[in-house]
Order: sequence, then C-alpha cells, then structure tokens
Amino acid sequence: MAHSKEKQSTKELKDTSKTKAKWTLNTTHIFCDVCISAINKGLRPSTHFNSEGWKFVVSNFQKLSGLNYEKPKLKNKWDLMRSEWKLWKELIGKETGLGWDPRLETVDASPDWWKAKIQMNKEYARFQKKGIDPDIVSKNDFMFGSTVATGELRFQKMIS
Repeated sequence: MAHSKEKQSTKELKDTSKTKAKWTLNTTHIFCDVCISAINKGLRPSTHFNSEGWKFVVSNFQKLSGLNYEKPKLKNKWDLMRSEWKLWKELIGKETGLGWDPRLETVDASPDWWKAKIQMNKEYARFQKKGIDPDIVSKNDFMFGSTVATGELRFQKMIS
C-alpha cells in the first residue's frame, strides 16, 4: 500500500517525546515499511532488532513520518503489533470463506461464528468491531512470521 511521505527536516519534527504515541493507518504503514527494510538489511538477527537496527528504524521512521518517536515508543508498537498479530492469526486460523467488511473494518462472519470464537477466547471480541487491515496483516506476516524464503512474501525495498 502506498503511503504519503510526511517528510520534514529534523528540526521541524513534531516533538512527541513526552506525549502518548498516536498511530494512524498511514503511520502504521510507514512503521511496517521501515521495519521490513531493516529486516531485509539483516538488522533483526532474532525476534527483535539489534542496536543498529533500532537506530535505522528510529531514524527512517522519523524522517518519513515527521514524528519524533524514539526507540521506546517504536518498540512498544512492535511488541503490541506482534501480540495483536498473533491473536488475529489464532482467531482466523485456517478458516475459509471469510471475507473482509470494509465498512466495519473487520472479518465478515456470522454472529454465530463470532459467538463461538469469543467463547473460545474473550480477547477475540476486540476484533469484532475493528480488525487488522489486510495490508498490515500481510506486512506483519513478513515481520513476525517464521517464513521460509519461498518468495511468497515479497516487499519492494522502500528505503535505501
């Protein structure tokens, strides 16, 4: 998904260091794209970025978003996205025949399906009103999935 680049010079970055992070779909895409670029550069040797990786993520996220989010806010976003992605994957599982309701921004499923799923895990209820954007799920699959280099998930290099 293309996102607009909200470039600003370093001096013009909105100072958000002491405020709560506010994530839009656009800034979430920027974050994912920067993380994917860092992963492609080999800056995530295990489940998290190394120090050089975090420097890359912070610098490029700030440059592209215009937001002065430092490592703690970005790491919190990484951890939250990872846990939500895991829960989302558990919810959807290997289900077939589910669609996406763009108006509600969640899985298009019957009330009985939702009731059964929520009985299995109460945390699934949060996705009944708003799920995870399908483009973000695809990026999260690359970021967090234990994928093998099959060529199935490819992302264009967005940052040099």
